[in-house]
Amino acid sequence: MEKLIQIKNLTKCFGETKVLDKINVNFDRGHIYGIIGRNGSGKSMLMKCICGLVVPTSGEIIIDNKKLGLVIAVDLSYLDVQVQKWVYEYFKENGFLKPVQVEALKNHSNLSNASQHMIITILNEALPKKSTAAKVSLSEKKLDKYFPPHYSAKDRENVIIQLLEQWSTQQAQE
Repeated sequence: MEKLIQIKNLTKCFGETKVLDKINVNFDRGHIYGIIGRNGSGKSMLMKCICGLVVPTSGEIIIDNKKLGLVIAVDLSYLDVQVQKWVYEYFKENGFLKPVQVEALKNHSNLSNASQHMIITILNEALPKKSTAAKVSLSEKKLDKYFPPHYSAKDRENVIIQLLEQWSTQQAQE
């Protein structure tokens, strides 16, 4: 059979977390495949890598005998070489670089003496903010460890959200 898609030793990490770990699989032309697995097992991440939406940490994807490569249609030549490297490292680590982030770099007044931390902060702050409430989701079992039993799960989450908002305000002031 003729191989349409070949995946060789594909790994995708986010920080220390391996989402895909040395995946090897071939998809033959003319067949229909299904990818099944538990929640969080990496099915969607595998598809995002195959579609080029996420850059793998290592390994290769070959489609129609052509190796899938990294293509960025963004001109970063105006940036200092070291800043370009930091932006590339950010891209490799996160799997994306959105136009709003590139625009934030362009609009920043002086990046010539910027630190890596400053570049990462500019890139992260350019992303749309999600509400704190949308980010907090704790199981009742986990909440039981830290709160008295007379607190409901919703009351516990509200306390956590308030603490996070206070912390966020303090961080913004520093």
